[in-house]
Amino acid sequence: MPRASRSGPTGLCRIGRRPTVQRPRPSSVHGLHRDDGMRRRSLPAVAFAVLCASSGAARLAAAQVQPPDWEPGCSPVPLGCMAGTGKLKLDVARRTLAWKWTDGGGVEIADVDKPTVSERYDFCVYDASNTLVLATGVPPAGTCSGRPCWQARSWGFLYRDRAGSIGGLTKIVLKVASPRHDRFQVQAGGPALAMPASAPARPLVVQLVRTHVSTLLPQGCWTSTQP
Repeated sequence: MPRASRSGPTGLCRIGRRPTVQRPRPSSVHGLHRDDGMRRRSLPAVAFAVLCASSGAARLAAAQVQPPDWEPGCSPVPLGCMAGTGKLKLDVARRTLAWKWTDGGGVEIADVDKPTVSERYDFCVYDASNTLVLATGVPPAGTCSGRPCWQARSWGFLYRDRAGSIGGLTKIVLKVASPRHDRFQVQAGGPALAMPASAPARPLVVQLVRTHVSTLLPQGCWTSTQP
């Protein structure tokens, strides 16, 4: 398991592959771990903000969030996530966004599993002060234009809603079954996309969060920093 590493100015923890000691329980956050060189079971949400986030009143406040207070959606401050290379195109005036995230193959199918049944995905953007400035997301399953919004593919999962009826999200690609690299894509736009009033101060922290709708706990998180 890779050790925790810092990602940009926010000091976010890197999430490694799933520990092999035991599978994470539904009430745990997948892949978050202590940086002590030993394999551990996944830690509950109330612990990871303390162990993984850098010090500060805002992050300590996040550590106090406990079920059932934790609801699906974006955290008030950035979570400890698996860091990768990302590129965000955010046009406030035109109300559009596009984000691409890549990694060297550290994500598995199980890490992104079941948006067709039980996992929602939220897209979150934080400004230079780690303030949440943009939040949108989609629930599991659902029907878009008469077809399933989420589709399972051999390489992962695909969300398509050309109308962007839920949060303005039109496309989410979770491509993980690749020998070279993992690739995520998020596209959104239109009147249903809640945009900030003006361009947020950079650098931006961008996160895609997977949440189990029954436990109301984040099960996975992927991040990049946009200069």
